[in-house]
Amino acid sequence: NYYRANLCPMRGKIFPRVKVPVAGIWSDGDIFLTEDQMRGSERYCDAGFRYFRIDGANHWLQLTAPEKLNPLLLQLLY
Repeated sequence: NYYRANLCPMRGKIFPRVKVPVAGIWSDGDIFLTEDQMRGSERYCDAGFRYFRIDGANHWLQLTAPEKLNPLLLQLLY
């Protein structure tokens, strides 16, 4: 709920660019975030952006596709 509570105060602010590598993970069943939004995040990342798509899940990847998400997370962490 942090993003809901802070949505209005965040509007119009300029945030610093991301200085660490970022992995964006998106699913084709996400009705809250579009693939273009996820891919567009790359323009704010100075240290690299890797995009991963998981098919057949929804916005809550960890609940609807743990068998696909967890190996990917482990790969990224090691």
